[in-house]
This record gives sequence, C-alpha cells and structure tokens, in this order.
Amino acid sequence: MSITQQDVDDFVEWSKTHLPNFEICFKDESPLQRFIGKLLWPINKSYMTAYTTVMFGKVYFPSREIIADWGPESVYKILRHEFVHLMDAKRFPILFELSYIFLLPAFVTMRAYWEWRGYTQNLIVEFEETGDISDETCEFIIQRFVNSDYGWMFPFPNWLRKRFARLRQKIIAGKIKGPYPYQAWGKENARI
Repeated sequence: MSITQQDVDDFVEWSKTHLPNFEICFKDESPLQRFIGKLLWPINKSYMTAYTTVMFGKVYFPSREIIADWGPESVYKILRHEFVHLMDAKRFPILFELSYIFLLPAFVTMRAYWEWRGYTQNLIVEFEETGDISDETCEFIIQRFVNSDYGWMFPFPNWLRKRFARLRQKIIAGKIKGPYPYQAWGKENARI
C-alpha cells in the first residue's frame, strides 16, 4: 500500500466526523507553542522542529514547510498517532490533560500509557503498508520512551522490548487494528 495525499485528506475528513474541532495547525504560527518550545528547550531542543503535538482538539505540526518535506506517508502516520491522543483526550479529558501537564515521573502521570496507545498506531500503519513491523521501528519507538525527548517517560528498555514483541504479534495476527484502539478504518468509514 502506498500512502498518498488523498489518503491524508480522507483521514482528516474522517477524523472531523469524530472530532468536530479537529484542525491542523503549525507551531511556528502559534505564540503558545513557541512559548512551550522555549520552556522545553533544556530537555527537548527539537520540540519546535521535529515533534507534532495535540492540544485543544488540534494537531500542531512544526511548520508548513516541514509538513511539505515530510510527505504524505509520514503525515498520515503522524495523524493516526495523534488521532489516538485526541480521542483519549475526549474520552478522558481531565486525566489526559493532567498527565501531560505533569510530565514526570511517568509511572505516576500515565504519559507512557498515552504514548503507548499512540505509538501502537505507528506499528499498525507500518503493518498495513508492508505486511510486517521492523525491529528498527520498534527500537526507534523504544528510544523515544527511554530518552529525554519525552522527559524519560518510561526508562525500562528491556521491559518495553518484551511488550513491543507481544504487541507486534497481536497486530500481525489481526487482533489489534486502528485508528482508535483499536477499530479498523477504511473506505467504509467505520464508526468509532
């Protein structure tokens, strides 16, 4: 499966049926996001240039230029990941927002739990595209959990590797599908 701009556009429209305020915004155009970027600079110097964020029902990409450079495949994967966060914020509004405000420690704030759900989409999309999930993808995601990018949200890489191995098996077996934990999405516009 090759992901096109039409797939991105279709997913955005489908997302709006579940999240009426859904909108794509850009961090470099947002005073609030620029302020957050300055606050996070000591632990995450890439917040404004490499990370997409959800806030107030909106998805914030770094900039229009970066989203154009990333292309439809990356944008689609990111939107699938961020859609889970937006739906979790809708379903658990107070818990979700508080767990992102109070980043550390992860085992108290549930930050790792929300990111686990989001990154599951990354694996699902890779499987939908290729019929497999690479070791490299799993290891890349594990490093996001254990390093400073997300404030060391879950610094137990060996435990995560075991969990990712089980998650990968469930996705390949068709037991977990997306985009929202965990229901199929496709041309039939399945209801959540």
